[in-house]
Amino acid sequence: MGRAVKALLFLALVVGVPLWLFLSPPGGGPDHLTAARDAIGRRDFATARRELDTHLGNNPRDLDAHLLAAQTARRADDGPAAEGHLQQYLDLGGDPDAVALERTLRRSQEGDSSGGGGALKFCTDNPDHPAVPFMLEALARGLLATGRPGQALTCLDLWLARSPPPADRVQALEWRGRALEGMGRAPEAAEDYRRALAIDPGHAEARLRLAGFLTRDDPREALAHYERLERDAPGRPEVLLGLARCRRQLGDHEAAGRILAGLTAARPDDVDVLTEAGALAVDRGRPAEAEGLLRKAVALAPDRRDPNLQLARCLHDLGKEAEAWEVSAKVKKLEEELLRRIGVDPGAP
Repeated sequence: MGRAVKALLFLALVVGVPLWLFLSPPGGGPDHLTAARDAIGRRDFATARRELDTHLGNNPRDLDAHLLAAQTARRADDGPAAEGHLQQYLDLGGDPDAVALERTLRRSQEGDSSGGGGALKFCTDNPDHPAVPFMLEALARGLLATGRPGQALTCLDLWLARSPPPADRVQALEWRGRALEGMGRAPEAAEDYRRALAIDPGHAEARLRLAGFLTRDDPREALAHYERLERDAPGRPEVLLGLARCRRQLGDHEAAGRILAGLTAARPDDVDVLTEAGALAVDRGRPAEAEGLLRKAVALAPDRRDPNLQLARCLHDLGKEAEAWEVSAKVKKLEEELLRRIGVDPGAP
């Protein structure tokens, strides 16, 4: 049996495993620790880490705070800082099994699935264990990052079944939406994004993903989401690109062109920007202008559907029918491959 699984079993069997190992340990300077706990509850890990650093500056031998700082750094994707706090925790006499668990969670979060089966079984068999939400969170993140949305969905459903606090529920719903998108279940994904926004209207990633889903079929609603995102945090390239797409689809070519002029200047090798700029030129009846943009996009990403699709449109408008047919055939193959990847038979009625 591997050390990681042994650690999980140890933690499950030992009666005295304290909740603070996974949430927020008591003791020390109450002000900064309380502020850190509050920030962790909001998933504001940057603030939590600052508060913990201040506390540990005044209490460098606070064993429990080092473990909490390690957990928080891991959840903020700062592996080196997490490892540094774990080593200090061990040097101060901390529990090696708690350290083994944290390191297992970090590997899982980074996409190492070697201990995933044992960890998921532990979560299923011990749903009320205080470590379970953190294990499910780490597993889901790693599985999403490594392209295994179905397994990630299992973890997220288990996490949500525990009725997590609001900030964690919002995050789980947003990740669940991503998993469903990866499985080709876009309408269900959009519903999860809406559920997340109903709890936290300020969750930018859920709003961005919902807007992306809506852009093709309901560009007017998508535009409202992008406009809010731009007001809240101006200048994000992905938001500006979404605004341009919506404006183009709504027929406001001038506004789309103004946005894309800035984006193409700032991001000359961005495939999505090149593709959208080319699509706008085609829509404006300027296929000759579009051709160079779209050929560059396809050269940068030959197996992406959208650049090829827009290039086929452009070639057709230029009267280059033979090449347009070839590119259209390539688009069809790419679409069939995408369907196969999400478990759909391309030949099914």
